[in-house]
Amino acid sequence: MHSWNNSICKTIFKNKNGFLRSGWTILIVMLLYYALLYFASFLVLTALIVILTATGDLNRAADYFSPLANWVNDACLPVAMLILTDVMMIIIPIIAWKCFIKRPLSEMGLHPSKSTKKECGAGMILGMVNCTLVFLLVVWFGGGHVASWQPRVTALTLTWLFAFVLVAFAEEVLNRGFIMAVLRRCRNHVFVLIFLPSVIFGAIHLGNPSVTLLSVFNIIISAGNNCGDSFFIYVY
Repeated sequence: MHSWNNSICKTIFKNKNGFLRSGWTILIVMLLYYALLYFASFLVLTALIVILTATGDLNRAADYFSPLANWVNDACLPVAMLILTDVMMIIIPIIAWKCFIKRPLSEMGLHPSKSTKKECGAGMILGMVNCTLVFLLVVWFGGGHVASWQPRVTALTLTWLFAFVLVAFAEEVLNRGFIMAVLRRCRNHVFVLIFLPSVIFGAIHLGNPSVTLLSVFNIIISAGNNCGDSFFIYVY
């Protein structure tokens, strides 16, 4: 009976190749990512509150926020939290892959070569062009309104641009890097290789402002198409 229980447990947690099943690996890493992100965010917010309180810019008992505190809260904090999220999304899958799965980063698609850098740069440029075209189409068909077409380049604007480039890289590392590599390593069916990263990619965006089920569905379909392209490029 004890031997039978051990066999069931091994079947549940390990595949026929002796690897921890890809679903468990992905679940553990995602839980670790959100737990560490929550902890890091808590530390950042606590440090900000302590600093602003010590400088007299914040008094929560009197509900007082100085102009500096309001600027930090409204302008700096959102982009800082986005960058923190991106950094954690990059670091945690890489550490998990190197320290626990113990495979080269090249299997995640991270090749430190000149050709890869050129492909990465070309991909970023195409992504920027695509986003610009979508933005212009949305405005053209009345789906959005531009308050002013006069550009205002500030340090905060450049920081947001950096954050948007970083989030694209981070999502690639997590979804088409780590998750697809884990699924491929465990020899999952091609449908699972494409479908699961797409669903996880869509689920990550459930916390976006004004998100709808239709928008998440569109993200999943778009991600599925990209994951399919990535898979066949890797294979062929």
